Amino acid sequence: MKYFKLYTTVYCLFFFFISSTAFGQTIEVVTEEWPPYNYTVDGEITGSSTKIIKEALKAANIKYTIRSYPWARAYKLAQEKPNVLIYTIVRTEQREPLFKWVAEIQPPVPTYLYKRSDRKEVTATDLEEALKFSVVVTRSAYSEQYLRKLGFSHNTNLIVTSYPFRGLQMLMSGRADLLAESSENLKSILADADINPKDVSPAVFLKDFKFYAAFSKGTDDKLVARLRTALVQTLARERASSPTIN
Repeated sequence: MKYFKLYTTVYCLFFFFISSTAFGQTIEVVTEEWPPYNYTVDGEITGSSTKIIKEALKAANIKYTIRSYPWARAYKLAQEKPNVLIYTIVRTEQREPLFKWVAEIQPPVPTYLYKRSDRKEVTATDLEEALKFSVVVTRSAYSEQYLRKLGFSHNTNLIVTSYPFRGLQMLMSGRADLLAESSENLKSILADADINPKDVSPAVFLKDFKFYAAFSKGTDDKLVARLRTALVQTLARERASSPTIN
Protein backbone atom coordinates (compact mmCIF):
# COMPACT_ATOMS: atom_id res chain seq x y z
CA MET A 1 0.00 0.00 0.00
CA LYS A 2 2.88 2.33 0.87
CA TYR A 3 4.42 1.80 -2.57
CA PHE A 4 1.05 2.28 -4.23
CA LYS A 5 0.60 5.65 -2.50
CA LEU A 6 4.12 6.67 -3.48
CA TYR A 7 3.48 5.66 -7.09
CA THR A 8 0.19 7.57 -7.11
CA THR A 9 1.86 10.68 -5.69
CA VAL A 10 4.68 10.58 -8.24
CA TYR A 11 2.22 10.02 -11.09
CA CYS A 12 0.07 12.98 -10.00
CA LEU A 13 3.11 15.23 -9.70
CA PHE A 14 4.29 14.14 -13.14
CA PHE A 15 0.85 14.75 -14.65
CA PHE A 16 0.70 18.18 -12.99
CA PHE A 17 4.15 19.03 -14.37
CA ILE A 18 3.19 18.01 -17.91
CA SER A 19 -0.10 19.91 -17.73
CA SER A 20 1.50 23.06 -16.38
CA THR A 21 4.27 22.88 -18.99
CA ALA A 22 1.82 22.48 -21.85
CA PHE A 23 -0.82 24.99 -20.79
CA GLY A 24 0.49 27.08 -17.92
CA GLN A 25 3.27 28.81 -19.78
CA THR A 26 2.91 31.99 -21.81
CA ILE A 27 2.75 31.54 -25.56
CA GLU A 28 4.17 34.03 -28.04
CA VAL A 29 1.73 35.56 -30.53
CA VAL A 30 3.22 37.18 -33.63
CA THR A 31 1.69 39.14 -36.46
CA GLU A 32 2.45 42.00 -38.88
CA GLU A 33 1.15 45.43 -39.83
CA TRP A 34 -1.60 44.37 -42.23
CA PRO A 35 -4.78 46.43 -41.83
CA PRO A 36 -7.66 45.90 -41.42
CA TYR A 37 -6.72 42.53 -39.91
CA ASN A 38 -3.80 43.41 -37.63
CA TYR A 39 -2.10 46.76 -37.06
CA THR A 40 -0.82 49.00 -34.28
CA VAL A 41 -2.57 52.09 -32.90
CA ASP A 42 -0.95 54.04 -30.04
CA GLY A 43 1.26 51.10 -29.19
CA GLU A 44 -1.56 48.55 -29.08
CA ILE A 45 -2.10 45.84 -31.70
CA THR A 46 -5.67 45.93 -32.96
CA GLY A 47 -7.69 44.98 -36.06
CA SER A 48 -10.48 42.55 -36.93
CA SER A 49 -8.29 39.43 -36.70
CA THR A 50 -6.60 40.65 -33.53
CA LYS A 51 -9.97 41.10 -31.82
CA ILE A 52 -10.92 37.51 -32.61
CA ILE A 53 -7.55 36.10 -31.53
CA LYS A 54 -7.50 38.00 -28.22
CA GLU A 55 -11.07 36.96 -27.37
CA ALA A 56 -10.34 33.30 -28.15
CA LEU A 57 -7.12 33.27 -26.12
CA LYS A 58 -8.99 34.78 -23.17
CA ALA A 59 -11.81 32.23 -23.48
CA ALA A 60 -9.26 29.41 -23.64
CA ASN A 61 -7.45 30.82 -20.58
CA ILE A 62 -4.15 30.87 -22.45
CA LYS A 63 -1.54 33.39 -21.32
CA TYR A 64 0.25 35.20 -24.12
CA THR A 65 2.43 38.05 -25.27
CA ILE A 66 1.76 39.67 -28.63
CA ARG A 67 4.10 41.56 -30.94
CA SER A 68 4.01 42.93 -34.46
CA TYR A 69 7.02 42.33 -36.73
CA PRO A 70 7.86 42.65 -40.40
CA TRP A 71 6.14 39.62 -41.91
CA ALA A 72 9.35 37.76 -42.80
CA ARG A 73 10.50 37.86 -39.17
CA ALA A 74 7.12 36.78 -37.75
CA TYR A 75 7.01 33.96 -40.30
CA LYS A 76 10.53 32.82 -39.35
CA LEU A 77 9.81 32.90 -35.61
CA ALA A 78 6.73 30.74 -36.10
CA GLN A 79 8.84 28.11 -37.86
CA GLU A 80 11.78 28.07 -35.45
CA LYS A 81 10.30 28.28 -31.93
CA PRO A 82 7.69 26.16 -30.12
CA ASN A 83 4.50 27.67 -28.70
CA VAL A 84 4.33 30.50 -31.22
CA LEU A 85 0.95 31.49 -32.68
CA ILE A 86 0.97 33.42 -35.96
CA TYR A 87 -1.92 35.25 -37.63
CA THR A 88 -3.32 36.45 -40.09
CA ILE A 89 -1.64 33.82 -42.28
CA VAL A 90 -2.80 32.46 -45.63
CA ARG A 91 -2.99 28.68 -45.81
CA THR A 92 -1.26 27.43 -48.94
CA GLU A 93 0.04 24.13 -50.26
CA GLN A 94 3.66 25.20 -49.63
CA ARG A 95 2.91 26.20 -46.03
CA GLU A 96 0.73 23.22 -45.13
CA PRO A 97 3.50 21.07 -43.54
CA LEU A 98 5.21 24.02 -41.80
CA PHE A 99 2.59 24.76 -39.13
CA LYS A 100 -0.17 23.30 -36.99
CA TRP A 101 -3.24 25.01 -38.44
CA VAL A 102 -5.74 26.17 -35.84
CA ALA A 103 -8.75 27.67 -37.64
CA GLU A 104 -9.83 29.98 -40.42
CA ILE A 105 -10.35 33.42 -38.85
CA GLN A 106 -11.46 35.52 -41.83
CA PRO A 107 -13.60 34.80 -44.91
CA PRO A 108 -11.73 34.35 -48.21
CA VAL A 109 -10.65 37.61 -49.85
CA PRO A 110 -9.56 38.10 -53.47
CA THR A 111 -5.98 39.11 -54.21
CA TYR A 112 -5.07 41.01 -57.37
CA LEU A 113 -2.14 42.51 -59.16
CA TYR A 114 -2.96 46.22 -59.06
CA LYS A 115 -1.64 48.94 -61.34
CA ARG A 116 -1.62 52.71 -61.17
CA SER A 117 -4.75 53.73 -63.09
CA ASP A 118 -3.02 56.32 -65.28
CA ARG A 119 -0.32 53.94 -66.51
CA LYS A 120 -1.89 52.87 -69.81
CA GLU A 121 1.34 51.16 -70.88
CA VAL A 122 0.84 48.50 -68.18
CA THR A 123 -1.43 46.32 -70.29
CA ALA A 124 -1.41 43.04 -68.35
CA THR A 125 -4.82 41.40 -68.02
CA ASP A 126 -3.70 37.85 -67.18
CA LEU A 127 -0.77 36.18 -65.46
CA GLU A 128 1.06 35.37 -68.68
CA GLU A 129 1.06 39.03 -69.70
CA ALA A 130 1.97 40.08 -66.14
CA LEU A 131 5.27 38.22 -66.49
CA LYS A 132 6.41 41.05 -68.78
CA PHE A 133 6.07 43.63 -65.99
CA SER A 134 7.64 44.20 -62.58
CA VAL A 135 5.57 43.16 -59.58
CA VAL A 136 6.22 44.26 -55.96
CA VAL A 137 5.33 41.88 -53.11
CA THR A 138 5.87 41.67 -49.36
CA ARG A 139 8.76 39.40 -48.34
CA SER A 140 7.70 35.84 -47.38
CA ALA A 141 4.05 36.73 -48.02
CA TYR A 142 1.72 34.22 -49.65
CA SER A 143 1.68 36.37 -52.80
CA GLU A 144 5.46 36.12 -53.17
CA GLN A 145 5.37 32.34 -52.81
CA TYR A 146 2.45 32.07 -55.22
CA LEU A 147 4.05 34.27 -57.89
CA ARG A 148 7.39 32.46 -57.67
CA LYS A 149 5.55 29.21 -58.29
CA LEU A 150 4.04 30.77 -61.41
CA GLY A 151 7.45 31.74 -62.80
CA PHE A 152 8.14 35.20 -61.40
CA SER A 153 11.74 35.72 -60.32
CA HIS A 154 13.59 38.18 -58.10
CA ASN A 155 16.22 38.65 -60.78
CA THR A 156 13.77 39.62 -63.51
CA ASN A 157 10.25 40.74 -62.64
CA LEU A 158 9.73 40.36 -58.88
CA ILE A 159 10.51 43.13 -56.37
CA VAL A 160 10.46 42.13 -52.69
CA THR A 161 9.90 44.62 -49.88
CA SER A 162 9.46 44.30 -46.13
CA TYR A 163 6.19 46.25 -45.72
CA PRO A 164 2.91 46.49 -47.71
CA PHE A 165 3.02 50.29 -47.38
CA ARG A 166 6.40 50.41 -49.10
CA GLY A 167 5.02 48.31 -51.93
CA LEU A 168 2.27 50.86 -52.50
CA GLN A 169 4.85 53.66 -52.53
CA MET A 170 6.85 51.82 -55.19
CA LEU A 171 3.73 51.34 -57.32
CA MET A 172 2.72 54.99 -57.11
CA SER A 173 6.24 56.27 -57.82
CA GLY A 174 6.57 54.06 -60.90
CA ARG A 175 9.37 51.92 -59.49
CA ALA A 176 7.06 48.90 -59.86
CA ASP A 177 4.44 48.25 -62.53
CA LEU A 178 2.14 46.07 -60.43
CA LEU A 179 1.41 45.48 -56.75
CA ALA A 180 0.25 42.12 -55.36
CA GLU A 181 -2.24 42.74 -52.55
CA SER A 182 -5.57 41.62 -51.09
CA SER A 183 -8.54 43.85 -51.85
CA GLU A 184 -9.29 44.48 -48.15
CA ASN A 185 -5.74 45.41 -47.20
CA LEU A 186 -5.38 47.71 -50.20
CA LYS A 187 -8.36 49.78 -49.01
CA SER A 188 -6.66 50.37 -45.67
CA ILE A 189 -3.21 51.24 -46.95
CA LEU A 190 -4.68 53.60 -49.56
CA ALA A 191 -6.60 55.38 -46.80
CA ASP A 192 -3.51 55.60 -44.58
CA ALA A 193 -1.46 56.96 -47.48
CA ASP A 194 -4.25 59.45 -48.37
CA ILE A 195 -4.43 58.11 -51.93
CA ASN A 196 -7.69 58.15 -53.88
CA PRO A 197 -8.84 54.54 -54.50
CA LYS A 198 -9.57 55.52 -58.12
CA ASP A 199 -5.83 56.03 -58.63
CA VAL A 200 -5.26 52.26 -58.39
CA SER A 201 -6.99 49.60 -60.50
CA PRO A 202 -7.08 45.78 -60.39
CA ALA A 203 -5.28 44.43 -63.44
CA VAL A 204 -4.95 40.67 -62.89
CA PHE A 205 -6.87 38.41 -60.52
CA LEU A 206 -4.62 36.04 -58.57
CA LYS A 207 -6.80 33.95 -56.25
CA ASP A 208 -9.22 33.94 -53.32
CA PHE A 209 -7.03 33.10 -50.33
CA LYS A 210 -8.13 31.87 -46.90
CA PHE A 211 -6.82 33.52 -43.74
CA TYR A 212 -5.90 31.44 -40.69
CA ALA A 213 -4.25 31.33 -37.30
CA ALA A 214 -1.53 28.69 -36.96
CA PHE A 215 0.83 27.36 -34.29
CA SER A 216 4.47 26.45 -34.72
CA LYS A 217 5.19 22.75 -35.17
CA GLY A 218 6.69 22.35 -31.68
CA THR A 219 3.39 23.24 -29.97
CA ASP A 220 1.48 20.63 -27.96
CA ASP A 221 -1.50 19.24 -29.90
CA LYS A 222 -3.75 19.66 -26.84
CA LEU A 223 -2.98 23.37 -26.78
CA VAL A 224 -3.76 23.63 -30.49
CA ALA A 225 -7.09 21.86 -29.99
CA ARG A 226 -7.91 24.03 -26.99
CA LEU A 227 -7.48 27.25 -28.96
CA ARG A 228 -9.27 25.79 -31.97
CA THR A 229 -12.37 25.14 -29.86
CA ALA A 230 -12.25 28.68 -28.45
CA LEU A 231 -11.79 30.21 -31.90
CA VAL A 232 -14.73 28.30 -33.37
CA GLN A 233 -16.93 29.48 -30.52
CA THR A 234 -15.67 33.08 -30.79
CA LEU A 235 -16.31 33.16 -34.53
CA ALA A 236 -19.81 31.74 -34.03
CA ARG A 237 -20.60 34.56 -31.60
CA GLU A 238 -19.17 37.14 -34.04
CA ARG A 239 -21.31 35.84 -36.87
CA ALA A 240 -24.42 35.75 -34.69
CA SER A 241 -23.93 39.39 -33.69
CA SER A 242 -22.95 40.49 -37.22
CA PRO A 243 -25.12 38.67 -39.81
CA THR A 244 -23.12 40.26 -42.66
CA ILE A 245 -20.00 38.25 -41.63
CA ASN A 246 -19.80 35.02 -43.64
